[in-house]
Amino acid sequence: MCMDPVTMGMIASAASTVMQGYAAMQQGKYEQGVAEYNARRSENEAQKEKNIGVEQENKLRQQAAELRSRQRAQLGAAMVDIGSGSALSLQEDTEMMAEIDARTLRGNYQDSAQSMMDEAELQRAQGKAAAKAGRNAFMGSLLSGAGMTLSSGIADKWFKPSSAISPRVDTTTLRGLRNAGALR
Repeated sequence: MCMDPVTMGMIASAASTVMQGYAAMQQGKYEQGVAEYNARRSENEAQKEKNIGVEQENKLRQQAAELRSRQRAQLGAAMVDIGSGSALSLQEDTEMMAEIDARTLRGNYQDSAQSMMDEAELQRAQGKAAAKAGRNAFMGSLLSGAGMTLSSGIADKWFKPSSAISPRVDTTTLRGLRNAGALR
């Protein structure tokens, strides 16, 4: 069967449109994969940040304990009662300030880690959006290709009222369905 050049051109144009849509869908899948990879990296970085925070908090607490020990040793060497008065207040203040610093440090590292986790979620959402945009572009190209084919007159050559794809409907059946309320 030989086709005329116009028909061949329309088929090629429709196929090109579909291929562009397919490429857009593949690009969306790729971008989703990249976004997922970046999200996992952000999650790993967040976990590392939490671990560093725990290490820094422990280090700060250790330094505070060493400071308290030096204070007690110096006060004891000066023959000051370390269990009462100003000496006790000094130790309590040192402990309180160390606890405030440790909690601030922990909060800062947790905030940083949470920011990284939020970034991971954003990257996943962007990946899903890219994949959806690719699928939508592909579906649009299918519809566009079908529309080009139908509007070109090619479909008229392929489909006739007697073809299996367009069954004939008995008008008495349609009237019966309308009367039954199935068609409105």
